[in-house]
Amino acid sequence: MIAHSDMAPDRKSDPGRLFDWKRLADRGLSVWPEPSLPGDFLRNAAAFGYPVEHGEAVILEAFRQRFRPDATGPIGPADRALSGGCDCADRAAHYVAAHHKAHRLGFGARGQSRL
Repeated sequence: MIAHSDMAPDRKSDPGRLFDWKRLADRGLSVWPEPSLPGDFLRNAAAFGYPVEHGEAVILEAFRQRFRPDATGPIGPADRALSGGCDCADRAAHYVAAHHKAHRLGFGARGQSRL
């Protein structure tokens, strides 16, 4: 499961910081990275499937909404460490790619044709 804020972080903010992504991940319905060595935040975010062309501030906000909802301020080591947990990047990229493909084919979020 992915969020609008993951797909279009420059214009969507739902489901927001109060949504319990960890709980979904624990049930196998979403992904959750394991912290690793801090690395290049945007590179890791891109590997996860975030559209990094929107810039670091927008992606950091979307990333924190999902993985660190209580975090504020500039990017820090905890953000870099969580973004480095790319063991789930393949699954996340698959979800993002499938969503983009569905929209390109004219299907909305519920599989309904927009044509």
